[in-house]
Amino acid sequence: MGLYMTNIGKTRISSGSTHAVHHVWSYIGFIAETVIFIVSGIIMGEKGAEDNEIGMPDYIKLVGIYVVLHFIRFFCIMLFWPCLRKMGYGMNFR
Repeated sequence: MGLYMTNIGKTRISSGSTHAVHHVWSYIGFIAETVIFIVSGIIMGEKGAEDNEIGMPDYIKLVGIYVVLHFIRFFCIMLFWPCLRKMGYGMNFR
């Protein structure tokens, strides 16, 4: 649907309808994000209530995940660096 609307759909829909469609999809995205966070919070709450204790292995996993996420972010930025430099305002290393 996104590819169709980008290609020829925008010329076949009025500007008022485009505004309404944008609001509807924004609201659907908000609801989906809220449901994901509520479900993940419930699951994490149940897991936390079972153990009643957060130990050193949990903190080590947390630090490991933090480091891995920064490496992934750095890799993605470096992968798309040529595109980011040529698009929009441009991007430098600073």
